[in-house]
Amino acid sequence: MENNNYKFFLNLIPFFKKFKLTILLIELLLILQVILNVLQPLLWAKVLVLLFNKKSDILIYYIIGIIGIYVVLSICEVIEKYLKEKAALEITYKIKTYLYRTIIHMEYKDFLNFEKGKLQQILETDAPSIASSTLNYFFQTSLNIIQIAILTIIMIKMNLILGIIILFFTPFIAFINIKYGYRIKEQGKKILNTRDKYINFIHQILYGLKSIKVLGLRKTFLEIYKEKAINVKNKQLKFSKIEITAYFVKNTLSFIMSIIVLVVGCIMILRDRLLYEYYIAFTTYSDRFALAYSNLLNQNISIKQLLNSIERINNLVENYKIEDERFGKCKCKNTVGDIEFHNVTFMYDKKPVLNNISFKINVGSILTIVGHNGCGKSTLVNLILRLYKCTKGRITLDGVDISEYDYSSYIKNISVINQSPFMFDMDIYDNITLKNKQYTYEQVVKITKELGIHDFIVSLENGYKTKIMQNGVNLSGGQVQKLMLARLILKKSRIMILDEPTNFLDGDSINRFINIINRFINNNLIILITHNPKLIREINNVLYLSEGKIICQGKHDEIYDKYLTYKIFYDKLKNDKCSNKNVS
Repeated sequence: MENNNYKFFLNLIPFFKKFKLTILLIELLLILQVILNVLQPLLWAKVLVLLFNKKSDILIYYIIGIIGIYVVLSICEVIEKYLKEKAALEITYKIKTYLYRTIIHMEYKDFLNFEKGKLQQILETDAPSIASSTLNYFFQTSLNIIQIAILTIIMIKMNLILGIIILFFTPFIAFINIKYGYRIKEQGKKILNTRDKYINFIHQILYGLKSIKVLGLRKTFLEIYKEKAINVKNKQLKFSKIEITAYFVKNTLSFIMSIIVLVVGCIMILRDRLLYEYYIAFTTYSDRFALAYSNLLNQNISIKQLLNSIERINNLVENYKIEDERFGKCKCKNTVGDIEFHNVTFMYDKKPVLNNISFKINVGSILTIVGHNGCGKSTLVNLILRLYKCTKGRITLDGVDISEYDYSSYIKNISVINQSPFMFDMDIYDNITLKNKQYTYEQVVKITKELGIHDFIVSLENGYKTKIMQNGVNLSGGQVQKLMLARLILKKSRIMILDEPTNFLDGDSINRFINIINRFINNNLIILITHNPKLIREINNVLYLSEGKIICQGKHDEIYDKYLTYKIFYDKLKNDKCSNKNVS
């Protein structure tokens, strides 16, 4: 096990330590099963000998003994399996929660670079595999070792020659297992990587199905799907071939060993050097020894596959920064709301997105940030939200570097509408309140009436309890945007950030939006990103970005007359808006 993976494996021990009493009880049950399984062949052999000799007077006692052992074994097995399954499910839950926390707190830049199909595989396949495989590995290894030790002693005591034959073949079977174990691990890793790409592609199809249809790409994507599916199938087939080959070679060696034991055993019985009952019991013990030894060696293969899962999870946990570590301990209380950028530079993949940005926004004002697509507007907002970290410079809230605030208290002071609004898999009411019980139904209705969406909501069969489908696909873009606005207004945060909040709104709705926003000016700081010329003109406080730099800042009319680049930009927005109206 590589050092990093071994370290991560040690980090998982606390998840298992909480179940140490359960694990101990399961281990005791397994030991009891081994002892009872050792007694069974002797009793069966004795029954056969008594039947052969027609000694029925004591036969009944052996049969009762066999039945008793079977009942106790069954009870032990049921309890053991239940405890093992329960522990595996509890540990899986704790590991998955730990991983979900890692992902949710991952630096946003790292999250964007991570394949979503791979994340799903890690959470829903690797995490359960670690819990169940680790428990199985521990219990099966200890069980097999105990069985091998006890059976070795019994077989040698029963018959030294037959015992030596069994032990002679053991290293050869071990060699086969080790040889194929490494090949299985490497092929298993290839399967996981191929499957990650496959799952990621499936996600693209599911989330982009509308675009695939309207762009006429159904045939193209079907061909790509076939290619990826065939690749997964071929990798899995190669894996199966290695497994089957290893299985065949081991079984062949086991069969040769059994034939030799059979021949030598028969000769010894014919020469009166071995009792029938001992031979019958010995064949059972040798089969169980071979099975226990094979299972122990198969654990070598299992641990190789387990290591693949551990390696992927370790890569997620170790190589990506936890977001909370980038926040300080200061509580963000009694916030005024003044934000200032101090010579901020931000680079993404070593390319500058924002370059030496400095400006200040005071509470009681609205700032409209404008610029061409890709100029750094959304990045600037993401820096305020601490989704990104400044490469150089700093951002302060009320004179304190925002990195010194703890996450929870800082983010409570900010409400956001993103450029691509996200609706949760909840009903309309919960999507607005985000399940915050401090808000009342009356407050929600008042806001939705102001936004002109209340009548639509109550016209639905279940009203505010109407379930919103994944990301609001059963609503129009304008309806989703109004619900997002309702969510923002209800929260009443000191700082409001709105990224293209009127994209899907009609003229009347935009007027409503402006009126509502104006109510918040005195006590709030509002940052607005928009390409809507009406909003830019109405709000009249503009910061114009181009290629990651501030070109100008001030009242719209003043910078329109003073800066040619801004004038060209704004006139183009107006012309585009007029063209869109004419087209519609």
